[in-house]
Parts: sequence; C-alpha cells; structure tokens
Amino acid sequence: VFSADIRLSPNQIPEAVSQADFYGFMQRVLRKVDMMSMSNSVEVRVPYLCNSLLEHARYYIPEIRSDADLKKPLKRVFEQKFPGLKPFRRKIGFTVPIEKILKGALRDDVMKYTLEKDLYGEGIIDRQAFRNYVSDYYAGKHRNHQGIWHLYAWQKWAYHQQLIKQDQ
Repeated sequence: VFSADIRLSPNQIPEAVSQADFYGFMQRVLRKVDMMSMSNSVEVRVPYLCNSLLEHARYYIPEIRSDADLKKPLKRVFEQKFPGLKPFRRKIGFTVPIEKILKGALRDDVMKYTLEKDLYGEGIIDRQAFRNYVSDYYAGKHRNHQGIWHLYAWQKWAYHQQLIKQDQ
C-alpha cells in the first residue's frame, strides 16, 4: 500500500511499479479474462503467478529486458527439463485493426463524443488538452490509437450510462 507521503528512491521505483502493476492492474485483468473465457467456453492460458516464482523472476530483470530474446530464461529452463524438444516456435496472432477502425468507420462517432459533446470528468480533466489530444491524433501528430480508443470508449460509456445530459 502506497500513500502520497512516501518518497521512493530511484532504486525503489521499479519495484514499486512492479508491485502496483501486479497487485492492482493484473489481478483485475486476469479476473475479467477468466470470466469472459468461461462465458464463451474458451480455455485461456494463465501465467504462473505464485509469489515464489515472481520473486525468482526478479533476478532475471536485466536479461529479460534484452530485445534479443525476451523468453531466454524460460527457454533455458525448458531445454534443461526436456532436452531435444523445441516448443518455442514463431507465433501467428491476430489483432484488432483499431487504428484503421478509429480513422475509418468510427471516425465521425469518435469526433462527436470527444470533440463536440460535453466531456465527462470535466471538473478534473483539462477539456482543451483532452480535445487537443484527439485532434492531434487525427492530424497525424501522434499515433496513440490505444489512448484515443480509451478516451472515446470512456465518453461513450458515460453517455450510455446517462452520466452526462443527452442534450447534444
């Protein structure tokens, strides 16, 4: 648990971020993934999350940060346990073309909910900075389509939940 009056040294920041990520964000994400996979009869892989494994993994941080092979420690352990087997092969995944969708089919709706309508959270968010960020995306000044998607989805959700008057 962190409070505003705690001061962290630069050496402590990675550990604090790691703990916040694991105990805050990842737990919620994994719960949602589990519920959604069960509701759709899909089996998903869950990472090993025991504390001893996480503690052990912290010693590999410099090696994991290598751009050459992020799974090198895992591959080394696997090869020791199962000599001759090569389970690590190139993966072919799929992604949602969110950038194409935001700039295509959803463009008008994104503009409507982020630039034209009232802003949900205006009391704590700089309205002009919010709108500049969206405008800059469509002007090609940045490519953070994930950020634009989150802002749009947040506004759309607020209107759907009737947290903002529907006068526009």
